[in-house]
Amino acid sequence: MARMLAKSLQAGDPVFEKVSRAVYLALRGIVLGGSGPCGRKLSEMSLRPIGAVMLAERVVAAAEVLVLAAAVSTGVHRPWYITLTDNM
Repeated sequence: MARMLAKSLQAGDPVFEKVSRAVYLALRGIVLGGSGPCGRKLSEMSLRPIGAVMLAERVVAAAEVLVLAAAVSTGVHRPWYITLTDNM
């Protein structure tokens, strides 16, 4: 059982690929669509094919933390980002 579980959690496994892609799209839907009804709908739409709509609230919570971390990173590193983009 442990071997089967370890094998299925590796990149390249079709189930792992499908689930990780759905979770990625759900997070992206919340980050880009907001945590309101529009973003939640996008999240649920991407989780529905894998039968994980009940995890939508957890995805929303994780996405809110991700957005907060990105906002803090932008605030801290803004001068560096500006210099980096000006030199492109």
